[in-house]
Amino acid sequence: MLITHAMRILLGQQLGPFKFVKDIGFLPDLDVPTLGLYMHIPFCLDLCPFCPYYKVKSSTHLVQPFLEALLSEIALIGEKAASNGSKRRVTSLYFGGGSPALMKSDLQKIRKKIDDFFYVEDRAGIELHPRDVTCDLPTILKDSGFDMVSIGIQTFQEHLLSNIGRDFVDYRSVFTALRRERFDAIDVDLIFGIPGQTDADLRVDFLKAVELGATQISTYPFIDFSYANNHKKPLGRSEQKKMLSMLLKTADDAGFARTSVWTFGRTNAPRYSSITRENFLGFGPRRHIIGPRRLQGQHIFSGSLYRVCKQVYCSNFSENEVFTENTKALLAFLELLRRQVAKR
Repeated sequence: MLITHAMRILLGQQLGPFKFVKDIGFLPDLDVPTLGLYMHIPFCLDLCPFCPYYKVKSSTHLVQPFLEALLSEIALIGEKAASNGSKRRVTSLYFGGGSPALMKSDLQKIRKKIDDFFYVEDRAGIELHPRDVTCDLPTILKDSGFDMVSIGIQTFQEHLLSNIGRDFVDYRSVFTALRRERFDAIDVDLIFGIPGQTDADLRVDFLKAVELGATQISTYPFIDFSYANNHKKPLGRSEQKKMLSMLLKTADDAGFARTSVWTFGRTNAPRYSSITRENFLGFGPRRHIIGPRRLQGQHIFSGSLYRVCKQVYCSNFSENEVFTENTKALLAFLELLRRQVAKR
């Protein structure tokens, strides 16, 4: 019925509301001692070819429908998560993407909706593309309750950025703006194994992050995902392994201790870690829920996928084994619809 209705809209050239009407039939077992929240904001100004995460190009006609869908989803699940009228206590809150800063004017509204249903016990963090860090952004983030930020620098070197399809950004102004608001944690993401990168390049990047005030440095290997659009391939495993060994010594010399497989942090600094916890509840397109027992390790996809060209209205979510085929069909339809609208 869902797909029939979708095809009727497409074939009839009628671009009216498109809704999920199936009731929310379940919620994962949230009777757990700790639970984190994750909000996925999919918008980017440009789509980095190496990035494996769900993302779409930002446009004004998508943001408002997405915001309505996200707020609706938070309320829908939040009401189910509340116990006897009390807010569900959660240990952490992280915003990722995409680049959540592209919705900076809506962050306070999203945070207020979260606070209507959840009590966040600890710090809140947000991922940032360096290009989106404007002069006013740090103050907006603080006013929206964020204490930690993670900057996707990847590398400070222009020739290496070019090799992964990234434009160079004036990073010094980015860190100057962030330091002004005194965030509890500033995480810097770096990539190693970039084509053309040397041990010396990576060491320079790590020490540059230290110099600029990073409290944590996350170093990830450059992985050529099959569905990514990389024009250049990563360095081999042996070279990447050698680079990681070099990072261990460089971090130790700089006073950074290894806090996970890929991360290094200053002593006593808060740790930025978005979803590395036993249980977390996710919101937004392609978000996940990880829970205990029968749901452990399963993915649960949002049915409130955000309206595309105002066709999809938002509603609920369902378990992957029940809803995956419909979701795949819907995504295929939305892509076809997007192309049809783009031709007009």
